[in-house]
Amino acid sequence: MLSQLEAALRAMHDEHEGLLALVQRKKQALAAAKPALVQDCCQRENVHVQQIAELEKQRQQIVGELTAAWEPNAAEPLRLTEIAERLAEPRRGRLLVQQQRLRGLMAQIQSENAVAALATESLLGHVKGVMRMVAEAVAGTGVYGRDGVNQAGPAEVASSFAVTA
Repeated sequence: MLSQLEAALRAMHDEHEGLLALVQRKKQALAAAKPALVQDCCQRENVHVQQIAELEKQRQQIVGELTAAWEPNAAEPLRLTEIAERLAEPRRGRLLVQQQRLRGLMAQIQSENAVAALATESLLGHVKGVMRMVAEAVAGTGVYGRDGVNQAGPAEVASSFAVTA
């Protein structure tokens, strides 16, 4: 079971590394205004996220089995740190190193995603501003609201012509 736990943690690490690379690539695609690449990155990220979820289920199953074997009356599963404390070196060290590396990757992914979210919000604000300017240009003059933004609706065009036979 312990070998399976180590293998699951290694696989989770590899998936998180792949996810981090895609998040960074997506951020570059956002900066370069390449929507097709952003979409591709998002789709590929989803594959990694699904794989990570499956690996997490495996990890939880293994931890549950270890908990049942070592602490049959435990109210909740043992934490990875608690499992490592029960092991001899070098396995204890390997588990703790894997745990720290995985936590570091997760924090880095979270940070990169936060930056990408800010970039996306900024880009969306820019697009909304451009759309507002286009609407104002099409509408001609408009009425400004309390927030100082032109509240112009669609342009109304009045025309008439005479038809004689």
